[in-house]
Amino acid sequence: MNGKIFFIVGVQRSGTTLLQKILSKHADVLMQKRSIAFRIITCFKNLYELLPLNIQHDKKEFLKWLVKNDDKGRLAELIDYKNIEKYENIRSLIQQSIYKKIAENGKKIWGDKSPNLQHYINDLMLLIPEAKIIHIVRDGRANAYSTSTRSYRNLELSAQQWVDGNIFGLVNQDILGQDNYKIVQYEKLLTNPQKEIESICD
Repeated sequence: MNGKIFFIVGVQRSGTTLLQKILSKHADVLMQKRSIAFRIITCFKNLYELLPLNIQHDKKEFLKWLVKNDDKGRLAELIDYKNIEKYENIRSLIQQSIYKKIAENGKKIWGDKSPNLQHYINDLMLLIPEAKIIHIVRDGRANAYSTSTRSYRNLELSAQQWVDGNIFGLVNQDILGQDNYKIVQYEKLLTNPQKEIESICD
C-alpha cells in the first residue's frame, strides 16, 4: 500500500463495514475500530469557531481541552494532545499522532471507515492532505432498498441519497485523481475478492 493513512467512504449500506473488516485482517494495517474522521473535522472546526468566544484561554490549552473532552474519548485515544506544544501546526499534530499510533501497534498503515465522508473531503484534506480515499459503491437498487428497510426511510429518498453520495465520489476522484481516490464496486468485491483487494492494496 502507498501512503500511511486512508479512509473508507461511501453511502451508508454500501459495504463500508465489509471492506473495513477485510482490510483489518491485513498484517500491515491498523484499522480504527470506531469511526473518527468526523470527530477530527468537528474538533478542529470547533477550535476556530469557539476560540473567539474564549479569548482568555491559550489556543493550545483550549485545543487540549477540546480533544480531551471529545465524545466518548475517541480523539484522546488518537491525538497526542498532552504533547501538543512540540508540534509545528495542526496538520503535523494529526499526522504525527497517527504515525505514532501506527508505530505503537507494529503496523505500517492506519485506516478509518466513515460512511458519507465523501461529502466532506475538502475539510478532511485541509487537515490530512496525504490521505488516500477508498469509496465503495453498491448497486443503487440494492442500496436504496437496504437503506429504506433498515432505517424506515422513504425508498425514493434513499435512492436520491445514493445518487448524491456517489456524484460526490465521482467529483472527488476527478479532483484528487484515481491514485488518491479509488472507487470500488461492492459486487466485484463479493464475486472476486482477491483481485479487488489486491487492486486496493496496490
